[in-house]
Amino acid sequence: MCAWFEPGPGTPTALHAFAGCFYALCDVHRGGIQVPDGRRTRPTGLDPRVLQARLLDAYAVDLVPIDSVRSLFRRRRTPEPPAYVPSIRVVPLEDDVR
Repeated sequence: MCAWFEPGPGTPTALHAFAGCFYALCDVHRGGIQVPDGRRTRPTGLDPRVLQARLLDAYAVDLVPIDSVRSLFRRRRTPEPPAYVPSIRVVPLEDDVR
């Protein structure tokens, strides 16, 4: 699964920016994504593995003993949010010769 909720290999190979956010894209979508109004993602030049390492360094958490959170598992489940299915189109790479 790619960052754009499309079928694909699932392993991030490109990092793009869109509307102020980063999106890790799989090999199938590495050329970018275009939304219906014509806007496209932009390649960032960053390696997705480097971003992942930076995020893990910044936001890693310590594990807690299971007894301290066991009561949370007895609570009622949070309702699922409504499904969001984007309408997108894959942008081919300029030099893609597969």
